[in-house]
Amino acid sequence: MQFAEHALPILAPYFAEFLGTFWVVFVAGLLSVTKSGNDEMWTPTGVAFAVMAAMYATNASSGGHLNPAVSLSFGLARKMYWGRVWTYVLVQVIAGVAAGGCVSVMMGQPLPVREPQAEYSLLDALVVEGIYSAIFSFVALNCLGSLQNNPKSARNQFFGLAVGFMAIAGGHPAGEVSDASFNPAITLGFLPFQTRSGGGGGPWMRSLLFAGVQAAGAVGAATLFFLVRPEELTALGFGGGVSSEGGLSCSPDLKG
Repeated sequence: MQFAEHALPILAPYFAEFLGTFWVVFVAGLLSVTKSGNDEMWTPTGVAFAVMAAMYATNASSGGHLNPAVSLSFGLARKMYWGRVWTYVLVQVIAGVAAGGCVSVMMGQPLPVREPQAEYSLLDALVVEGIYSAIFSFVALNCLGSLQNNPKSARNQFFGLAVGFMAIAGGHPAGEVSDASFNPAITLGFLPFQTRSGGGGGPWMRSLLFAGVQAAGAVGAATLFFLVRPEELTALGFGGGVSSEGGLSCSPDLKG
């Protein structure tokens, strides 16, 4: 009883992030090893639907980030305290590795290496992945964390659709260049179970570079967030009075 009363409310957001991220990476992994021919065109859509469902399922408990880049953007925008941000990131990466391992064992084959597609260079793929990761986190930050979109009396309920449609809109064009995950939990979750190809540390290094630019997208997302929402800077005490929330407003209460 004491565990249920005291520990569960504290741990619930982390359980929610683990389960939601696991589901997203699990779906992405299955789609990546089963895609063939024309079915490949549905991969970004399938992952996006998983993101939508998982966000709605976990939002009330954890905020439904399910992506280390999104959590980092919340920290940079001062929508979450950094202690919780880093815990979220750790839980999300662990969930990604667990999901990647499950897919690899179930399907009896390694997961694909994250690498440039077709005739594109590594630089092309990294730039595309960084830009779309920033936009993905920007959409999530605006829908889940902005003060205007989330007044206490009527919080935004369309966040899952907006983020999911962003995943579809970005996944199809970027998939032709970078394989389009926009999520370090997917990239790092696949990493230990990838096809051993190319010799040396090439595949691992490419995956780490992809995860790095995806995480760096959080910086771009937070910068754009403040550029288009100057009232958020005012709420933090820049150029005006400080709000009673101190700028830390999101759904649910994720300040701890």
